[in-house]
Amino acid sequence: MLNISEEQKDLYRADSVQKTITITVPSLNIELTNEDLVAESVQLTERIETEANLMFKGCNASVFSFQVAHFNQDIRGRYIEATIQAGDEGLVLPLFSGYVQEQSNITFEDYVTDITAYDALLPVLRADVTAWYNGLTFPITLKNFRNSFFSYVGMTQEEITLVNDSAQIAKSITDATIKGETIIKAICQLNGRFGMYGRDKQFHYVKLGSINAGLFPSESTFPSDETFPAEPNASETIRKSTYSAIDYQPYDTLAISRVSIIGQNGAVKGQSGNTSGDTFFLTDNKLAWGLQNAAQAAANILDEVAEVAFTPAHIESGGLPYLECGDILLANTRINAITSYILERTLSGIQALQDSYTGQIDEKRTPYTPSVQTEVNANASAISTTNSNLATTNNNLSNLNAKVNRIDADYASIGQLNALSAEINSVKINYATINQLNAVNAKFNNLNANNITAGRLRASYIDIQSFSSVNLTVNNLRAISLYAACPDVGGGVSLTPRWQWFPSYNRYMLVSQETGRLG
Repeated sequence: MLNISEEQKDLYRADSVQKTITITVPSLNIELTNEDLVAESVQLTERIETEANLMFKGCNASVFSFQVAHFNQDIRGRYIEATIQAGDEGLVLPLFSGYVQEQSNITFEDYVTDITAYDALLPVLRADVTAWYNGLTFPITLKNFRNSFFSYVGMTQEEITLVNDSAQIAKSITDATIKGETIIKAICQLNGRFGMYGRDKQFHYVKLGSINAGLFPSESTFPSDETFPAEPNASETIRKSTYSAIDYQPYDTLAISRVSIIGQNGAVKGQSGNTSGDTFFLTDNKLAWGLQNAAQAAANILDEVAEVAFTPAHIESGGLPYLECGDILLANTRINAITSYILERTLSGIQALQDSYTGQIDEKRTPYTPSVQTEVNANASAISTTNSNLATTNNNLSNLNAKVNRIDADYASIGQLNALSAEINSVKINYATINQLNAVNAKFNNLNANNITAGRLRASYIDIQSFSSVNLTVNNLRAISLYAACPDVGGGVSLTPRWQWFPSYNRYMLVSQETGRLG
């Protein structure tokens, strides 16, 4: 919340007080005021969270839009500033600063021009910072890392000490192109804060403070040596007479009692807390992959977020431009008193200012599931390890026991595999080509494929527990015994449990374990 007196706040609370909005384009010496702007067309949207769970990243650029009458200049890409003042005696409050991204009426033929601008955070989010990142010396403390980043992108950040400033991070991002958004959101999340570009033209790390809903005397609660009446710590109280609509959930969000930092391969890298409440899974944070003490970092984050619990609500009321995202609202309804955070707000109008505050979050956090990128990273790591292990054998697999737990791929090709024992637990692929497989024992617990082409399979014993394929081609198959549990090779063909090679017939024959040779 902007730091102004209660007297100044009352000017914005009063509908009868004149409000004046001024928009300037410094590079063109343009100044637009109420007389130039289409009535009530100004709108400002700010947000620090857009997901169903609190992810403590934020860093969303604010959006400012307005309409101008009889405007005949192209200001696309220009830097603009907007302020608001209540009455002649009111303070001039900063409202917005950023760059125009969209403008209608470029031909100046229409009566009204629509203009949309985004705050100065947008160029930082889109910036290519690959050269900066690769030029750093690792390991580096998170504080030195963030200071270097903001110096590189040319943005001022607030003077603050964050909980994981002293954490050491190693180089962990290998992307060909690294965007500023990746860096800035990772920094905020590693400190349990939301990022936001403030009205004072600085980057702020927004903390959700603990909510005190107030304690008042009642028949069961009286002042004593341990209990005293207390006022709620809300930034603003929205009373029944000032809101036009309110929608709130019949629950409070579950407080976070544990923080788990997930590594690049999807495994827990560091963890702190217990399961008495909700767990905050810090996932896909590429800076966290390089943490040298992830457990301590998780404990520090837990200290920041453990007391965040509130009633999710959406409130429509009179516009109060001194409020900001992260502030606490107390809404007195006819039945209940609701305390919630402002996670997103839209301020609209000029004289008849209206505000829409949103703090809608799920009661419980979504259980952790590895993202597609995490699974790719895990599989890539496993492939890298396998390649390394194979390299140490100098491509000589004749004396190895080979076991593959799972292969999922669109296309798999095995040039040659020689092993005393080969066991593949699960193979699910669209197309499989196996040029040669030599093994004393070959076991496939689950083999699913649209097309299988096997150039040569030789084993003393082949056991296929589950087998399905749309098309199957085997050029050369030799085995003393081949067991297939209800294989289906397309067209619904079902085979009996065992095939056995009969040299005198120079062919395989289907054999029942109960009745012997079938022919």
